[in-house]
Amino acid sequence: MDRDIRELALLKFREELFLKELEQYRRNLTGEYESILPYVRDEKGRYSEEKTCAVVGELSENIRIIRAYEGEMTRKKLREEGKSEEDVMGYEYDGAYSGAQEGFVRDFLYCALRISELDELSDPGGFDISGATQTFHDLLWYSEDHYEKQERLYAGEAMSEAVRNDYGELKGIYRPASWLVHMLTGQELSALYPEELQKKYAYCLPDAIRTGVREMNCAPSEYFWNVWPEEACRTQRRREQEASEWIRKRFDEPDKFVKSYLSFREKRYDPAYIGDAADTYEQILAGDNWGLMNMAYGLGEYVKYAVLMFTEKRGLSHFQNDNIYFAASAGLRRAEKNLKKLAKEDRGAKP
Repeated sequence: MDRDIRELALLKFREELFLKELEQYRRNLTGEYESILPYVRDEKGRYSEEKTCAVVGELSENIRIIRAYEGEMTRKKLREEGKSEEDVMGYEYDGAYSGAQEGFVRDFLYCALRISELDELSDPGGFDISGATQTFHDLLWYSEDHYEKQERLYAGEAMSEAVRNDYGELKGIYRPASWLVHMLTGQELSALYPEELQKKYAYCLPDAIRTGVREMNCAPSEYFWNVWPEEACRTQRRREQEASEWIRKRFDEPDKFVKSYLSFREKRYDPAYIGDAADTYEQILAGDNWGLMNMAYGLGEYVKYAVLMFTEKRGLSHFQNDNIYFAASAGLRRAEKNLKKLAKEDRGAKP
């Protein structure tokens, strides 16, 4: 049994490694590894609000095109299935890009692009945060749905605030963005949740935090192997304050960033937006809820193709470059042919 388990572990490891290599090959073809910084900075290498907003606008418009394409494909399929025109037009919401959807997308894109500044904001006191958006692939990774359930996000934020680890418990865009909001406003993100939600989500928290602990010297033992003295806590708080002042002086349009991030979070989880507050299917369709709900869950896929359209337009993607695209495809076919040859030779060599 132990040998079988080891062999299975090796199989899974090598499969994951192989798929990772294939994914890197695809990303080089799409231009995802190209730097995003030239499109959000001016000629002097400084952040440009104007250029950032232009990128947000173009990517959002690309998503509008993608939504329209989806609507056309849905209606085409229905007609091919013999549906009446009345039934077909009943799917008119497919392909719509409503105000709520567009607002959600723009809020996300703006925040994700603003995070590109984080590498420039590391302060002398040692507060540094990894995760600055540097490539188009970073943008795609942030667009993934890292927290389908809001209570998991709340638990991560509450834990990070309790142990004061710069929101290191969080995943995706929530880690750098929540940290930035905390630095810019001094607010703890978990405190932004209504009291009823804090009580509802309390079951997700460790006992030490659920009982109201908010200092690292009382943090769960799995995070600290000894008790932090009060002096260490005061030093930590002082360093946070210094970092906050450092960043506030250097981060452009802080109020806009905070507003966009909180708006993005609200649209992602508020029942009034995602449809949970609606009593009937008709109520969902009557408002923007249906489209926004689909956009929230499918954001990663929409951003993926919006970025591909963006990189293709600038020659960073190679899907429409015949020389590169067909050479890349031929390389895969040669590799496949060699693999079959090696496998055949290997089988023939065995007794």
